[in-house]
Amino acid sequence: MSETKKIYGIDLGTTYSAIAFVNELGKPEIIPNSDNDRITASVVFYDENQKVVVGDNAKQLGSMDADRVVACVKRQIPSPHWVFTIDDTSYKPEEISASILRRLAGDANAKTNCSHDVKDVVITCPAFFNDAERARTRAAGEIAGLNVNAIIDEPVAAAVYYCLNDKKTKGKNLLVYDLGGGTFDATVVSIDNDGNITTICTDGDHQLGGKDWDNRIAKYYVNEFQNRTGSNASPFDDPEEAFKFMNAVEEDKKTLSTDTDKVRYSTKHNGEKVFVELTREEFDKQTEDLLEQTFVLTEKMREEAKKKGIAKIDTFLLVGGSTRMKQVKMEFVKRYGVEPVDFDVDECVAKGAALYGELLKLKGQVDDNVKDRTQGKDFKSLPSAEQERILQEAVAEVAENNAMPTG
Repeated sequence: MSETKKIYGIDLGTTYSAIAFVNELGKPEIIPNSDNDRITASVVFYDENQKVVVGDNAKQLGSMDADRVVACVKRQIPSPHWVFTIDDTSYKPEEISASILRRLAGDANAKTNCSHDVKDVVITCPAFFNDAERARTRAAGEIAGLNVNAIIDEPVAAAVYYCLNDKKTKGKNLLVYDLGGGTFDATVVSIDNDGNITTICTDGDHQLGGKDWDNRIAKYYVNEFQNRTGSNASPFDDPEEAFKFMNAVEEDKKTLSTDTDKVRYSTKHNGEKVFVELTREEFDKQTEDLLEQTFVLTEKMREEAKKKGIAKIDTFLLVGGSTRMKQVKMEFVKRYGVEPVDFDVDECVAKGAALYGELLKLKGQVDDNVKDRTQGKDFKSLPSAEQERILQEAVAEVAENNAMPTG
């Protein structure tokens, strides 16, 4: 039998990332970072000595030296020739992503109240990533010094986690609406009676995500400010001011995703403080075309699923922090007359990846057990009855050794 190892799940996100593992009770659990936050900003800062800072500290440093900070690098994974250059050194998207992965793994390893040795991982990616983009995602993990056991689709990871928490999903069809900080995809998955998940169809846009909603708020603020002051001044005139401005804009979007109906942006002009108010109604108006783009893709996947024999979608599952925007749920109710399920939208992908990793580990143990029991014989050449007996015994022994509940 091979040595038991733990496989960690990593959601390598455009704006935020997370790492999870399956605990001794068989439950997926997020590992907070060194700031005790459950998600880590996917932002990287390079100082003059080539020291790399990742996370919220990188966002703060970026507000003082915006030329040295890079964010939303996941959007550049499909661009093989894109690089970020600072101090005559160029970094590819996978190299920048590796820094994010190092931060996640390093923080997990440093947890004093847990026994973590993050080496083996499952990393998630958008369902629409092609082979080259998946290879770059894998390369990011390898550059970070990790053993990448698998690259899996984000909606599949979310569905794995959802299935663990709702046993009624067996035999059902799900449409996963995944709106993250920088990417969007709509994926139809089918779950058979044994809990196996099959991707029926998927499509997405790697340049459509919550950051585009941020940009619309920013544009609205700038236009309103200029109209009221008669000035052509803009926060975007200065890179550091622009970075701080966009961080504030993101926070306003999050506020409008709660029960708060309006926010105010304030700035000083010619010694006078100027307030620009943004209501949720105006926010929805300014971004309605972005929302429509997501539902064009969603409808496309519903129609594609019908062509493949999936006549009914039983559940719409929301994934990604940007699905917290009120307009998303409202549009589902308006179009389909049902409220979608929002279940742990920030963490479900990392937790699902951890569960997938656990399944890979258990499968490896079963395979090793079968190999031990066949004593060098070709398992497939054995009589069917003997194959079934050996496999049942191997599964039973692995289940007993792990002694982990499945629900």
